[in-house]
Amino acid sequence: MKKNHLPVISLIMYAVMTSAVSPLNAQTRLDSLPPVDSLDNARVVAWTQQLGSRAEALKLTGQGRLQTVVSEREALDSLIVRIKTDSTADKSVLDSLGNRLKEWKLKEKELARQLKNAGKTMDQAIECAALDVAAQRKMLPALWKSVNELILLTSPSGEETKVTLARPVKPEKKKTVPEKQAEPAPVTVAPPEKPATPTPVAVTVAKYNPGADVMLNPPPVPCNFEENSRDELSGAPYRRTAPAEWFRHAPAPLKSFLQDRPNVRCEAALSAIGPRATLLLTFTVIDPNPRKSFGKLPKDAPATLWFMDGTSFELYNSINDEGIINYENQSYTFRGKYPIGDALWKKIRRSDLDKVRITWESGYEEYDIQFVHLLRQLSRCFE
Repeated sequence: MKKNHLPVISLIMYAVMTSAVSPLNAQTRLDSLPPVDSLDNARVVAWTQQLGSRAEALKLTGQGRLQTVVSEREALDSLIVRIKTDSTADKSVLDSLGNRLKEWKLKEKELARQLKNAGKTMDQAIECAALDVAAQRKMLPALWKSVNELILLTSPSGEETKVTLARPVKPEKKKTVPEKQAEPAPVTVAPPEKPATPTPVAVTVAKYNPGADVMLNPPPVPCNFEENSRDELSGAPYRRTAPAEWFRHAPAPLKSFLQDRPNVRCEAALSAIGPRATLLLTFTVIDPNPRKSFGKLPKDAPATLWFMDGTSFELYNSINDEGIINYENQSYTFRGKYPIGDALWKKIRRSDLDKVRITWESGYEEYDIQFVHLLRQLSRCFE
């Protein structure tokens, strides 16, 4: 009787497709801490707040990394149990999956240790923030060292961990040498007639005009302001552009569920109160379990912008958003506000973007930007 290997193969393919771990929050090193005696009280408080925000972001990232690895380890463990119940399962496949399960358990243990260190650093930052300025000045070097060591500890090294399956070696088929047969008599074939030479047709080709290339000179984005008023507190002019689609993302494993819809769609807008600008992002998420996959968009969560020339800038969300469900299309909407510093504002006004990394409660995701010149053109509306 021919054995049916289809259930086992289907399970193995499922494990391969779902076992890749997303890189979670590769952090950059902190700026060097100036001598604390050279800092005035305002800068001491600012450094304390910055280190506290970074410690909180690292803790959130650690929680997301550990949750992801635990879920993948549990899925692999369940897969091994199901394969063992199939009498047609190949031993080499089980051995390979067993070795990979050990690697996941070691990874889980290491991430739990990192999360414990992140919790201690977060407690240290909270303690420092509760002190007066004089005490903060004394504690600041130790806090900076703890946060920087945590960044180096949690920075990923090497390639992503993936489950790979060892396939049984197929036996080579023996080649059979056919018996030599008598050569047939040569057949005389008449040479084919030469086809008639086609008459060349003149083709008119337009010359390339760089000025008309929309990739080099994209059409300008209209400066549509949703609001143009004055700030109630400062009295400074307040303007906010209408949002426009910045990028959309659809991972391959979710294509059958999404049915040609994007998993994440992001609209971007810019606002400014006087010289202070803010990047406003609206995310529409369609996912079978968005609370587990994304969580929320936490306050002080970092976002990293990469430009076409390879430079990057990090900015932080100023609000906490739990997300709002849209029952008509079963999607969630998240909103974030990211204040823009002077250096980044100058960069946006003269350069195009390549990709962006958004940190969610469950970890971070990197997205390729399709509308690369959107922010550059919107920023010119404020000139």
